[in-house]
Amino acid sequence: MKKNILLIIIFLLITVLPLADSRAGEQTAPAKTKITICPEIYRAGEETFYLQGIAPSDSQLTLQLKKEEKIIQEWMLKTSNQGEWSFTANNLFSSGDYIFSIQDQSGSQDQCQTKIKLSGLAFLFLKISYRNLSLVLAGVLLVLLLAALTLVYKKQQTKKRLAKEIYEARNILSTAFVGLNEQIRTKIEQIDAQPGFNPEEKKLYQELKQNIQQTQELIKKEIEDIEKFV
Repeated sequence: MKKNILLIIIFLLITVLPLADSRAGEQTAPAKTKITICPEIYRAGEETFYLQGIAPSDSQLTLQLKKEEKIIQEWMLKTSNQGEWSFTANNLFSSGDYIFSIQDQSGSQDQCQTKIKLSGLAFLFLKISYRNLSLVLAGVLLVLLLAALTLVYKKQQTKKRLAKEIYEARNILSTAFVGLNEQIRTKIEQIDAQPGFNPEEKKLYQELKQNIQQTQELIKKEIEDIEKFV
């Protein structure tokens, strides 16, 4: 009986204790830096880029974006108490295949590949999404529309002022011309009543009457032309 109990104790020491030690070691071993969520395709300008992973808790991480072994951009991250980290960005990058690489202070690292498709325009160092471009164009069109409305309003106001001034000028000219014409007509009647009106004087008299009529018609025509333009 004692021999059987001793064998059981030895068996437990050989099998159970090493298993418990290994489990304890697994629980205390630090987590390796790893990317757990990485999109295969990122449409820059349309959506938000998102990365997620695990690493040793409360550690500093370096995230790098690479293209053809060249570092395009770099960010510094920190893990939570649970050893989790995440990264979001709305950056605009040129279309192509990129590598996101994450590394902790101990040198443990992981990486993933993402195909970036730029939903916008790229010119040298300038990149703009179609969404922002549409907003810019809408703003420009709005400014042009406001400028056009302002010009139309000013033109209408100018036409109103000009029409008013023409109306006043026409009345003034008409009144003055009627008065002048009446005075000349009276003088001519006085001249006609006088005897001894020689041919030269009569000729001058007829020319004077004709010039007055032509001047009156000319002024009337000019005023009518200006009114048509307004």
